[in-house]
Amino acid sequence: MVCKTLMHHRQKAQWALEVKWSDRFYHNPAQLKSLIQFCHAQNLTRAGVTTRTERGEKTVDCVTMKFVPASLYCFLLGYDTVKHRVAHGIVPP
Repeated sequence: MVCKTLMHHRQKAQWALEVKWSDRFYHNPAQLKSLIQFCHAQNLTRAGVTTRTERGEKTVDCVTMKFVPASLYCFLLGYDTVKHRVAHGIVPP
């Protein structure tokens, strides 16, 4: 699964995230062929990849992949969402 955000005027991805629930790709990042191909097509040099437990950075074919445990990524995404909503008065603190 590759998630992406598109810029409206060019329809080019600003970032990419491969969601996995496995540590396999941390140990063998070259197996993320679709992600690497997508990054090359969109001129991206960085991408995120979730894992089960591993954390770190690896570079394959000029694409630097930041590996983060899926549980941590979900926590940070939720935290940032709530923080943004409170800051903009969408939900009470």
